[in-house]
Amino acid sequence: HPPSTHNNLLVFWIEGIICLISKFDKVLKSITSAEILCFSNSFAASFDIYKDNLTLIWMDAHADINTYETSNTGNIHGMPLSSVFNIMDPFFKTDYIPKFNQIIYLGLREVDEGEREILKRHNITHFSMQKIREIGMDNILESIYEKSNHNVHLSFDVDVLSPFLA
Repeated sequence: HPPSTHNNLLVFWIEGIICLISKFDKVLKSITSAEILCFSNSFAASFDIYKDNLTLIWMDAHADINTYETSNTGNIHGMPLSSVFNIMDPFFKTDYIPKFNQIIYLGLREVDEGEREILKRHNITHFSMQKIREIGMDNILESIYEKSNHNVHLSFDVDVLSPFLA
């Protein structure tokens, strides 16, 4: 893509993140224990803390919900969510096993067939890049806000910004 397209995409995502955070601003001000955690793979610890009062927003080009059986590569970096959600023998040990309605994917672009089946089987909310373009970011953010709990863990992988970063 030419630089202007790249810059527009970056602005689009930054605006989206700002909108998402601002939508939660009123909620965050009304509760004292809310926090937004943004550390790689610390989402497992967040579930142990907040249990069923946490929504994980996974902003990534990849679903990272493969299992050893569904993965084409066998790389565990594509399996953390299957581990935490106990879809496979977990390599992240957690006290709390989250429910599938506690995760929302945003920006999926490269999803393996096995991951598609997992998303469908468990009715996991997900918005691909194509769906975001069709529906619009404002509508997506409203949907996320309606489905989310007060405590949000935002996992952001830079590859969601552009296929060139994947």
